[in-house]
Amino acid sequence: MAAHPGTAAQAAAFAAEADRNGVMLQAFHWDTPSDGPGGVGGLWRQLVGAAGGLAAAGFTSLWLPPAVKGFTGARDVGYGVYDLYDLGEFNQCGTVRTKYGTKDELLAAVAAAHAAGLRVYADVVLNHRLGADAAQHVLATPYADADRTRQAGRRRKIRAHTKFTCPGRAGAYSGFVWNAHAFSSVDFDGHRGKERPPRIYLIDGHSFSAGVSTERGNYDHLLGANVDTAKAPVAAELVAWGHWFTGLTGVDGYRLDAVKHMDRAFYGNVWLPAMRSAAASPARLAAAGGS
Repeated sequence: MAAHPGTAAQAAAFAAEADRNGVMLQAFHWDTPSDGPGGVGGLWRQLVGAAGGLAAAGFTSLWLPPAVKGFTGARDVGYGVYDLYDLGEFNQCGTVRTKYGTKDELLAAVAAAHAAGLRVYADVVLNHRLGADAAQHVLATPYADADRTRQAGRRRKIRAHTKFTCPGRAGAYSGFVWNAHAFSSVDFDGHRGKERPPRIYLIDGHSFSAGVSTERGNYDHLLGANVDTAKAPVAAELVAWGHWFTGLTGVDGYRLDAVKHMDRAFYGNVWLPAMRSAAASPARLAAAGGS
């Protein structure tokens, strides 16, 4: 593919070619330093300066890491989701910024990429939460981690890390409270600590999703507190967040994390149709899944 063009006509031709034969750059890796190479800025700031050169080199799109606050703060790659609405704006998990920078720096990076003719795909992690602000006592049934179809003990009360109050955000953007009603399972009982062999605890009032990978019998639960997309208020909150995030950032599409652990009907029938219905150019709003 030729380098990024300069005229409007060339730009239109370039965009059409990118639709057919684009080249995406994964703009991060697991060990991307929090403060950038040599301690100069984070990833979002680096992308502002690099966007033009990346387009000139022939790249047509960027895959960005999860932009939300993870439970290990500025060290979190983004997959240990704590608060979807914190893009590096609130003092939570010991930091305001995420590993990659602040909310304003994220928006500047997306704008710079678009100005250079690059499309931007955001890594979206809706499957789980980690780093709860408080534990709750709930009734749950243990299942073997290696085979989630096999019950591994009696139903009993456990101490589950399922209450996320996000005090630093104090209800900004959403007043939804994530608690045991929003999660189907956990992999840790605070009364017992780390168990061997490990167990998955199915919380009363919930069930494992059917439309997931059959690895380990049923691979609905991946880690932490497992989000229950079968609950209508939960699905509605995730759709509301998607509208907020997409409208705020202007991203062109998503890489969807942990799709084999989520009921395929949620993305196929609920979330993606909702995102496309609200998109200015729905045909251009793309998605790709990852395990």
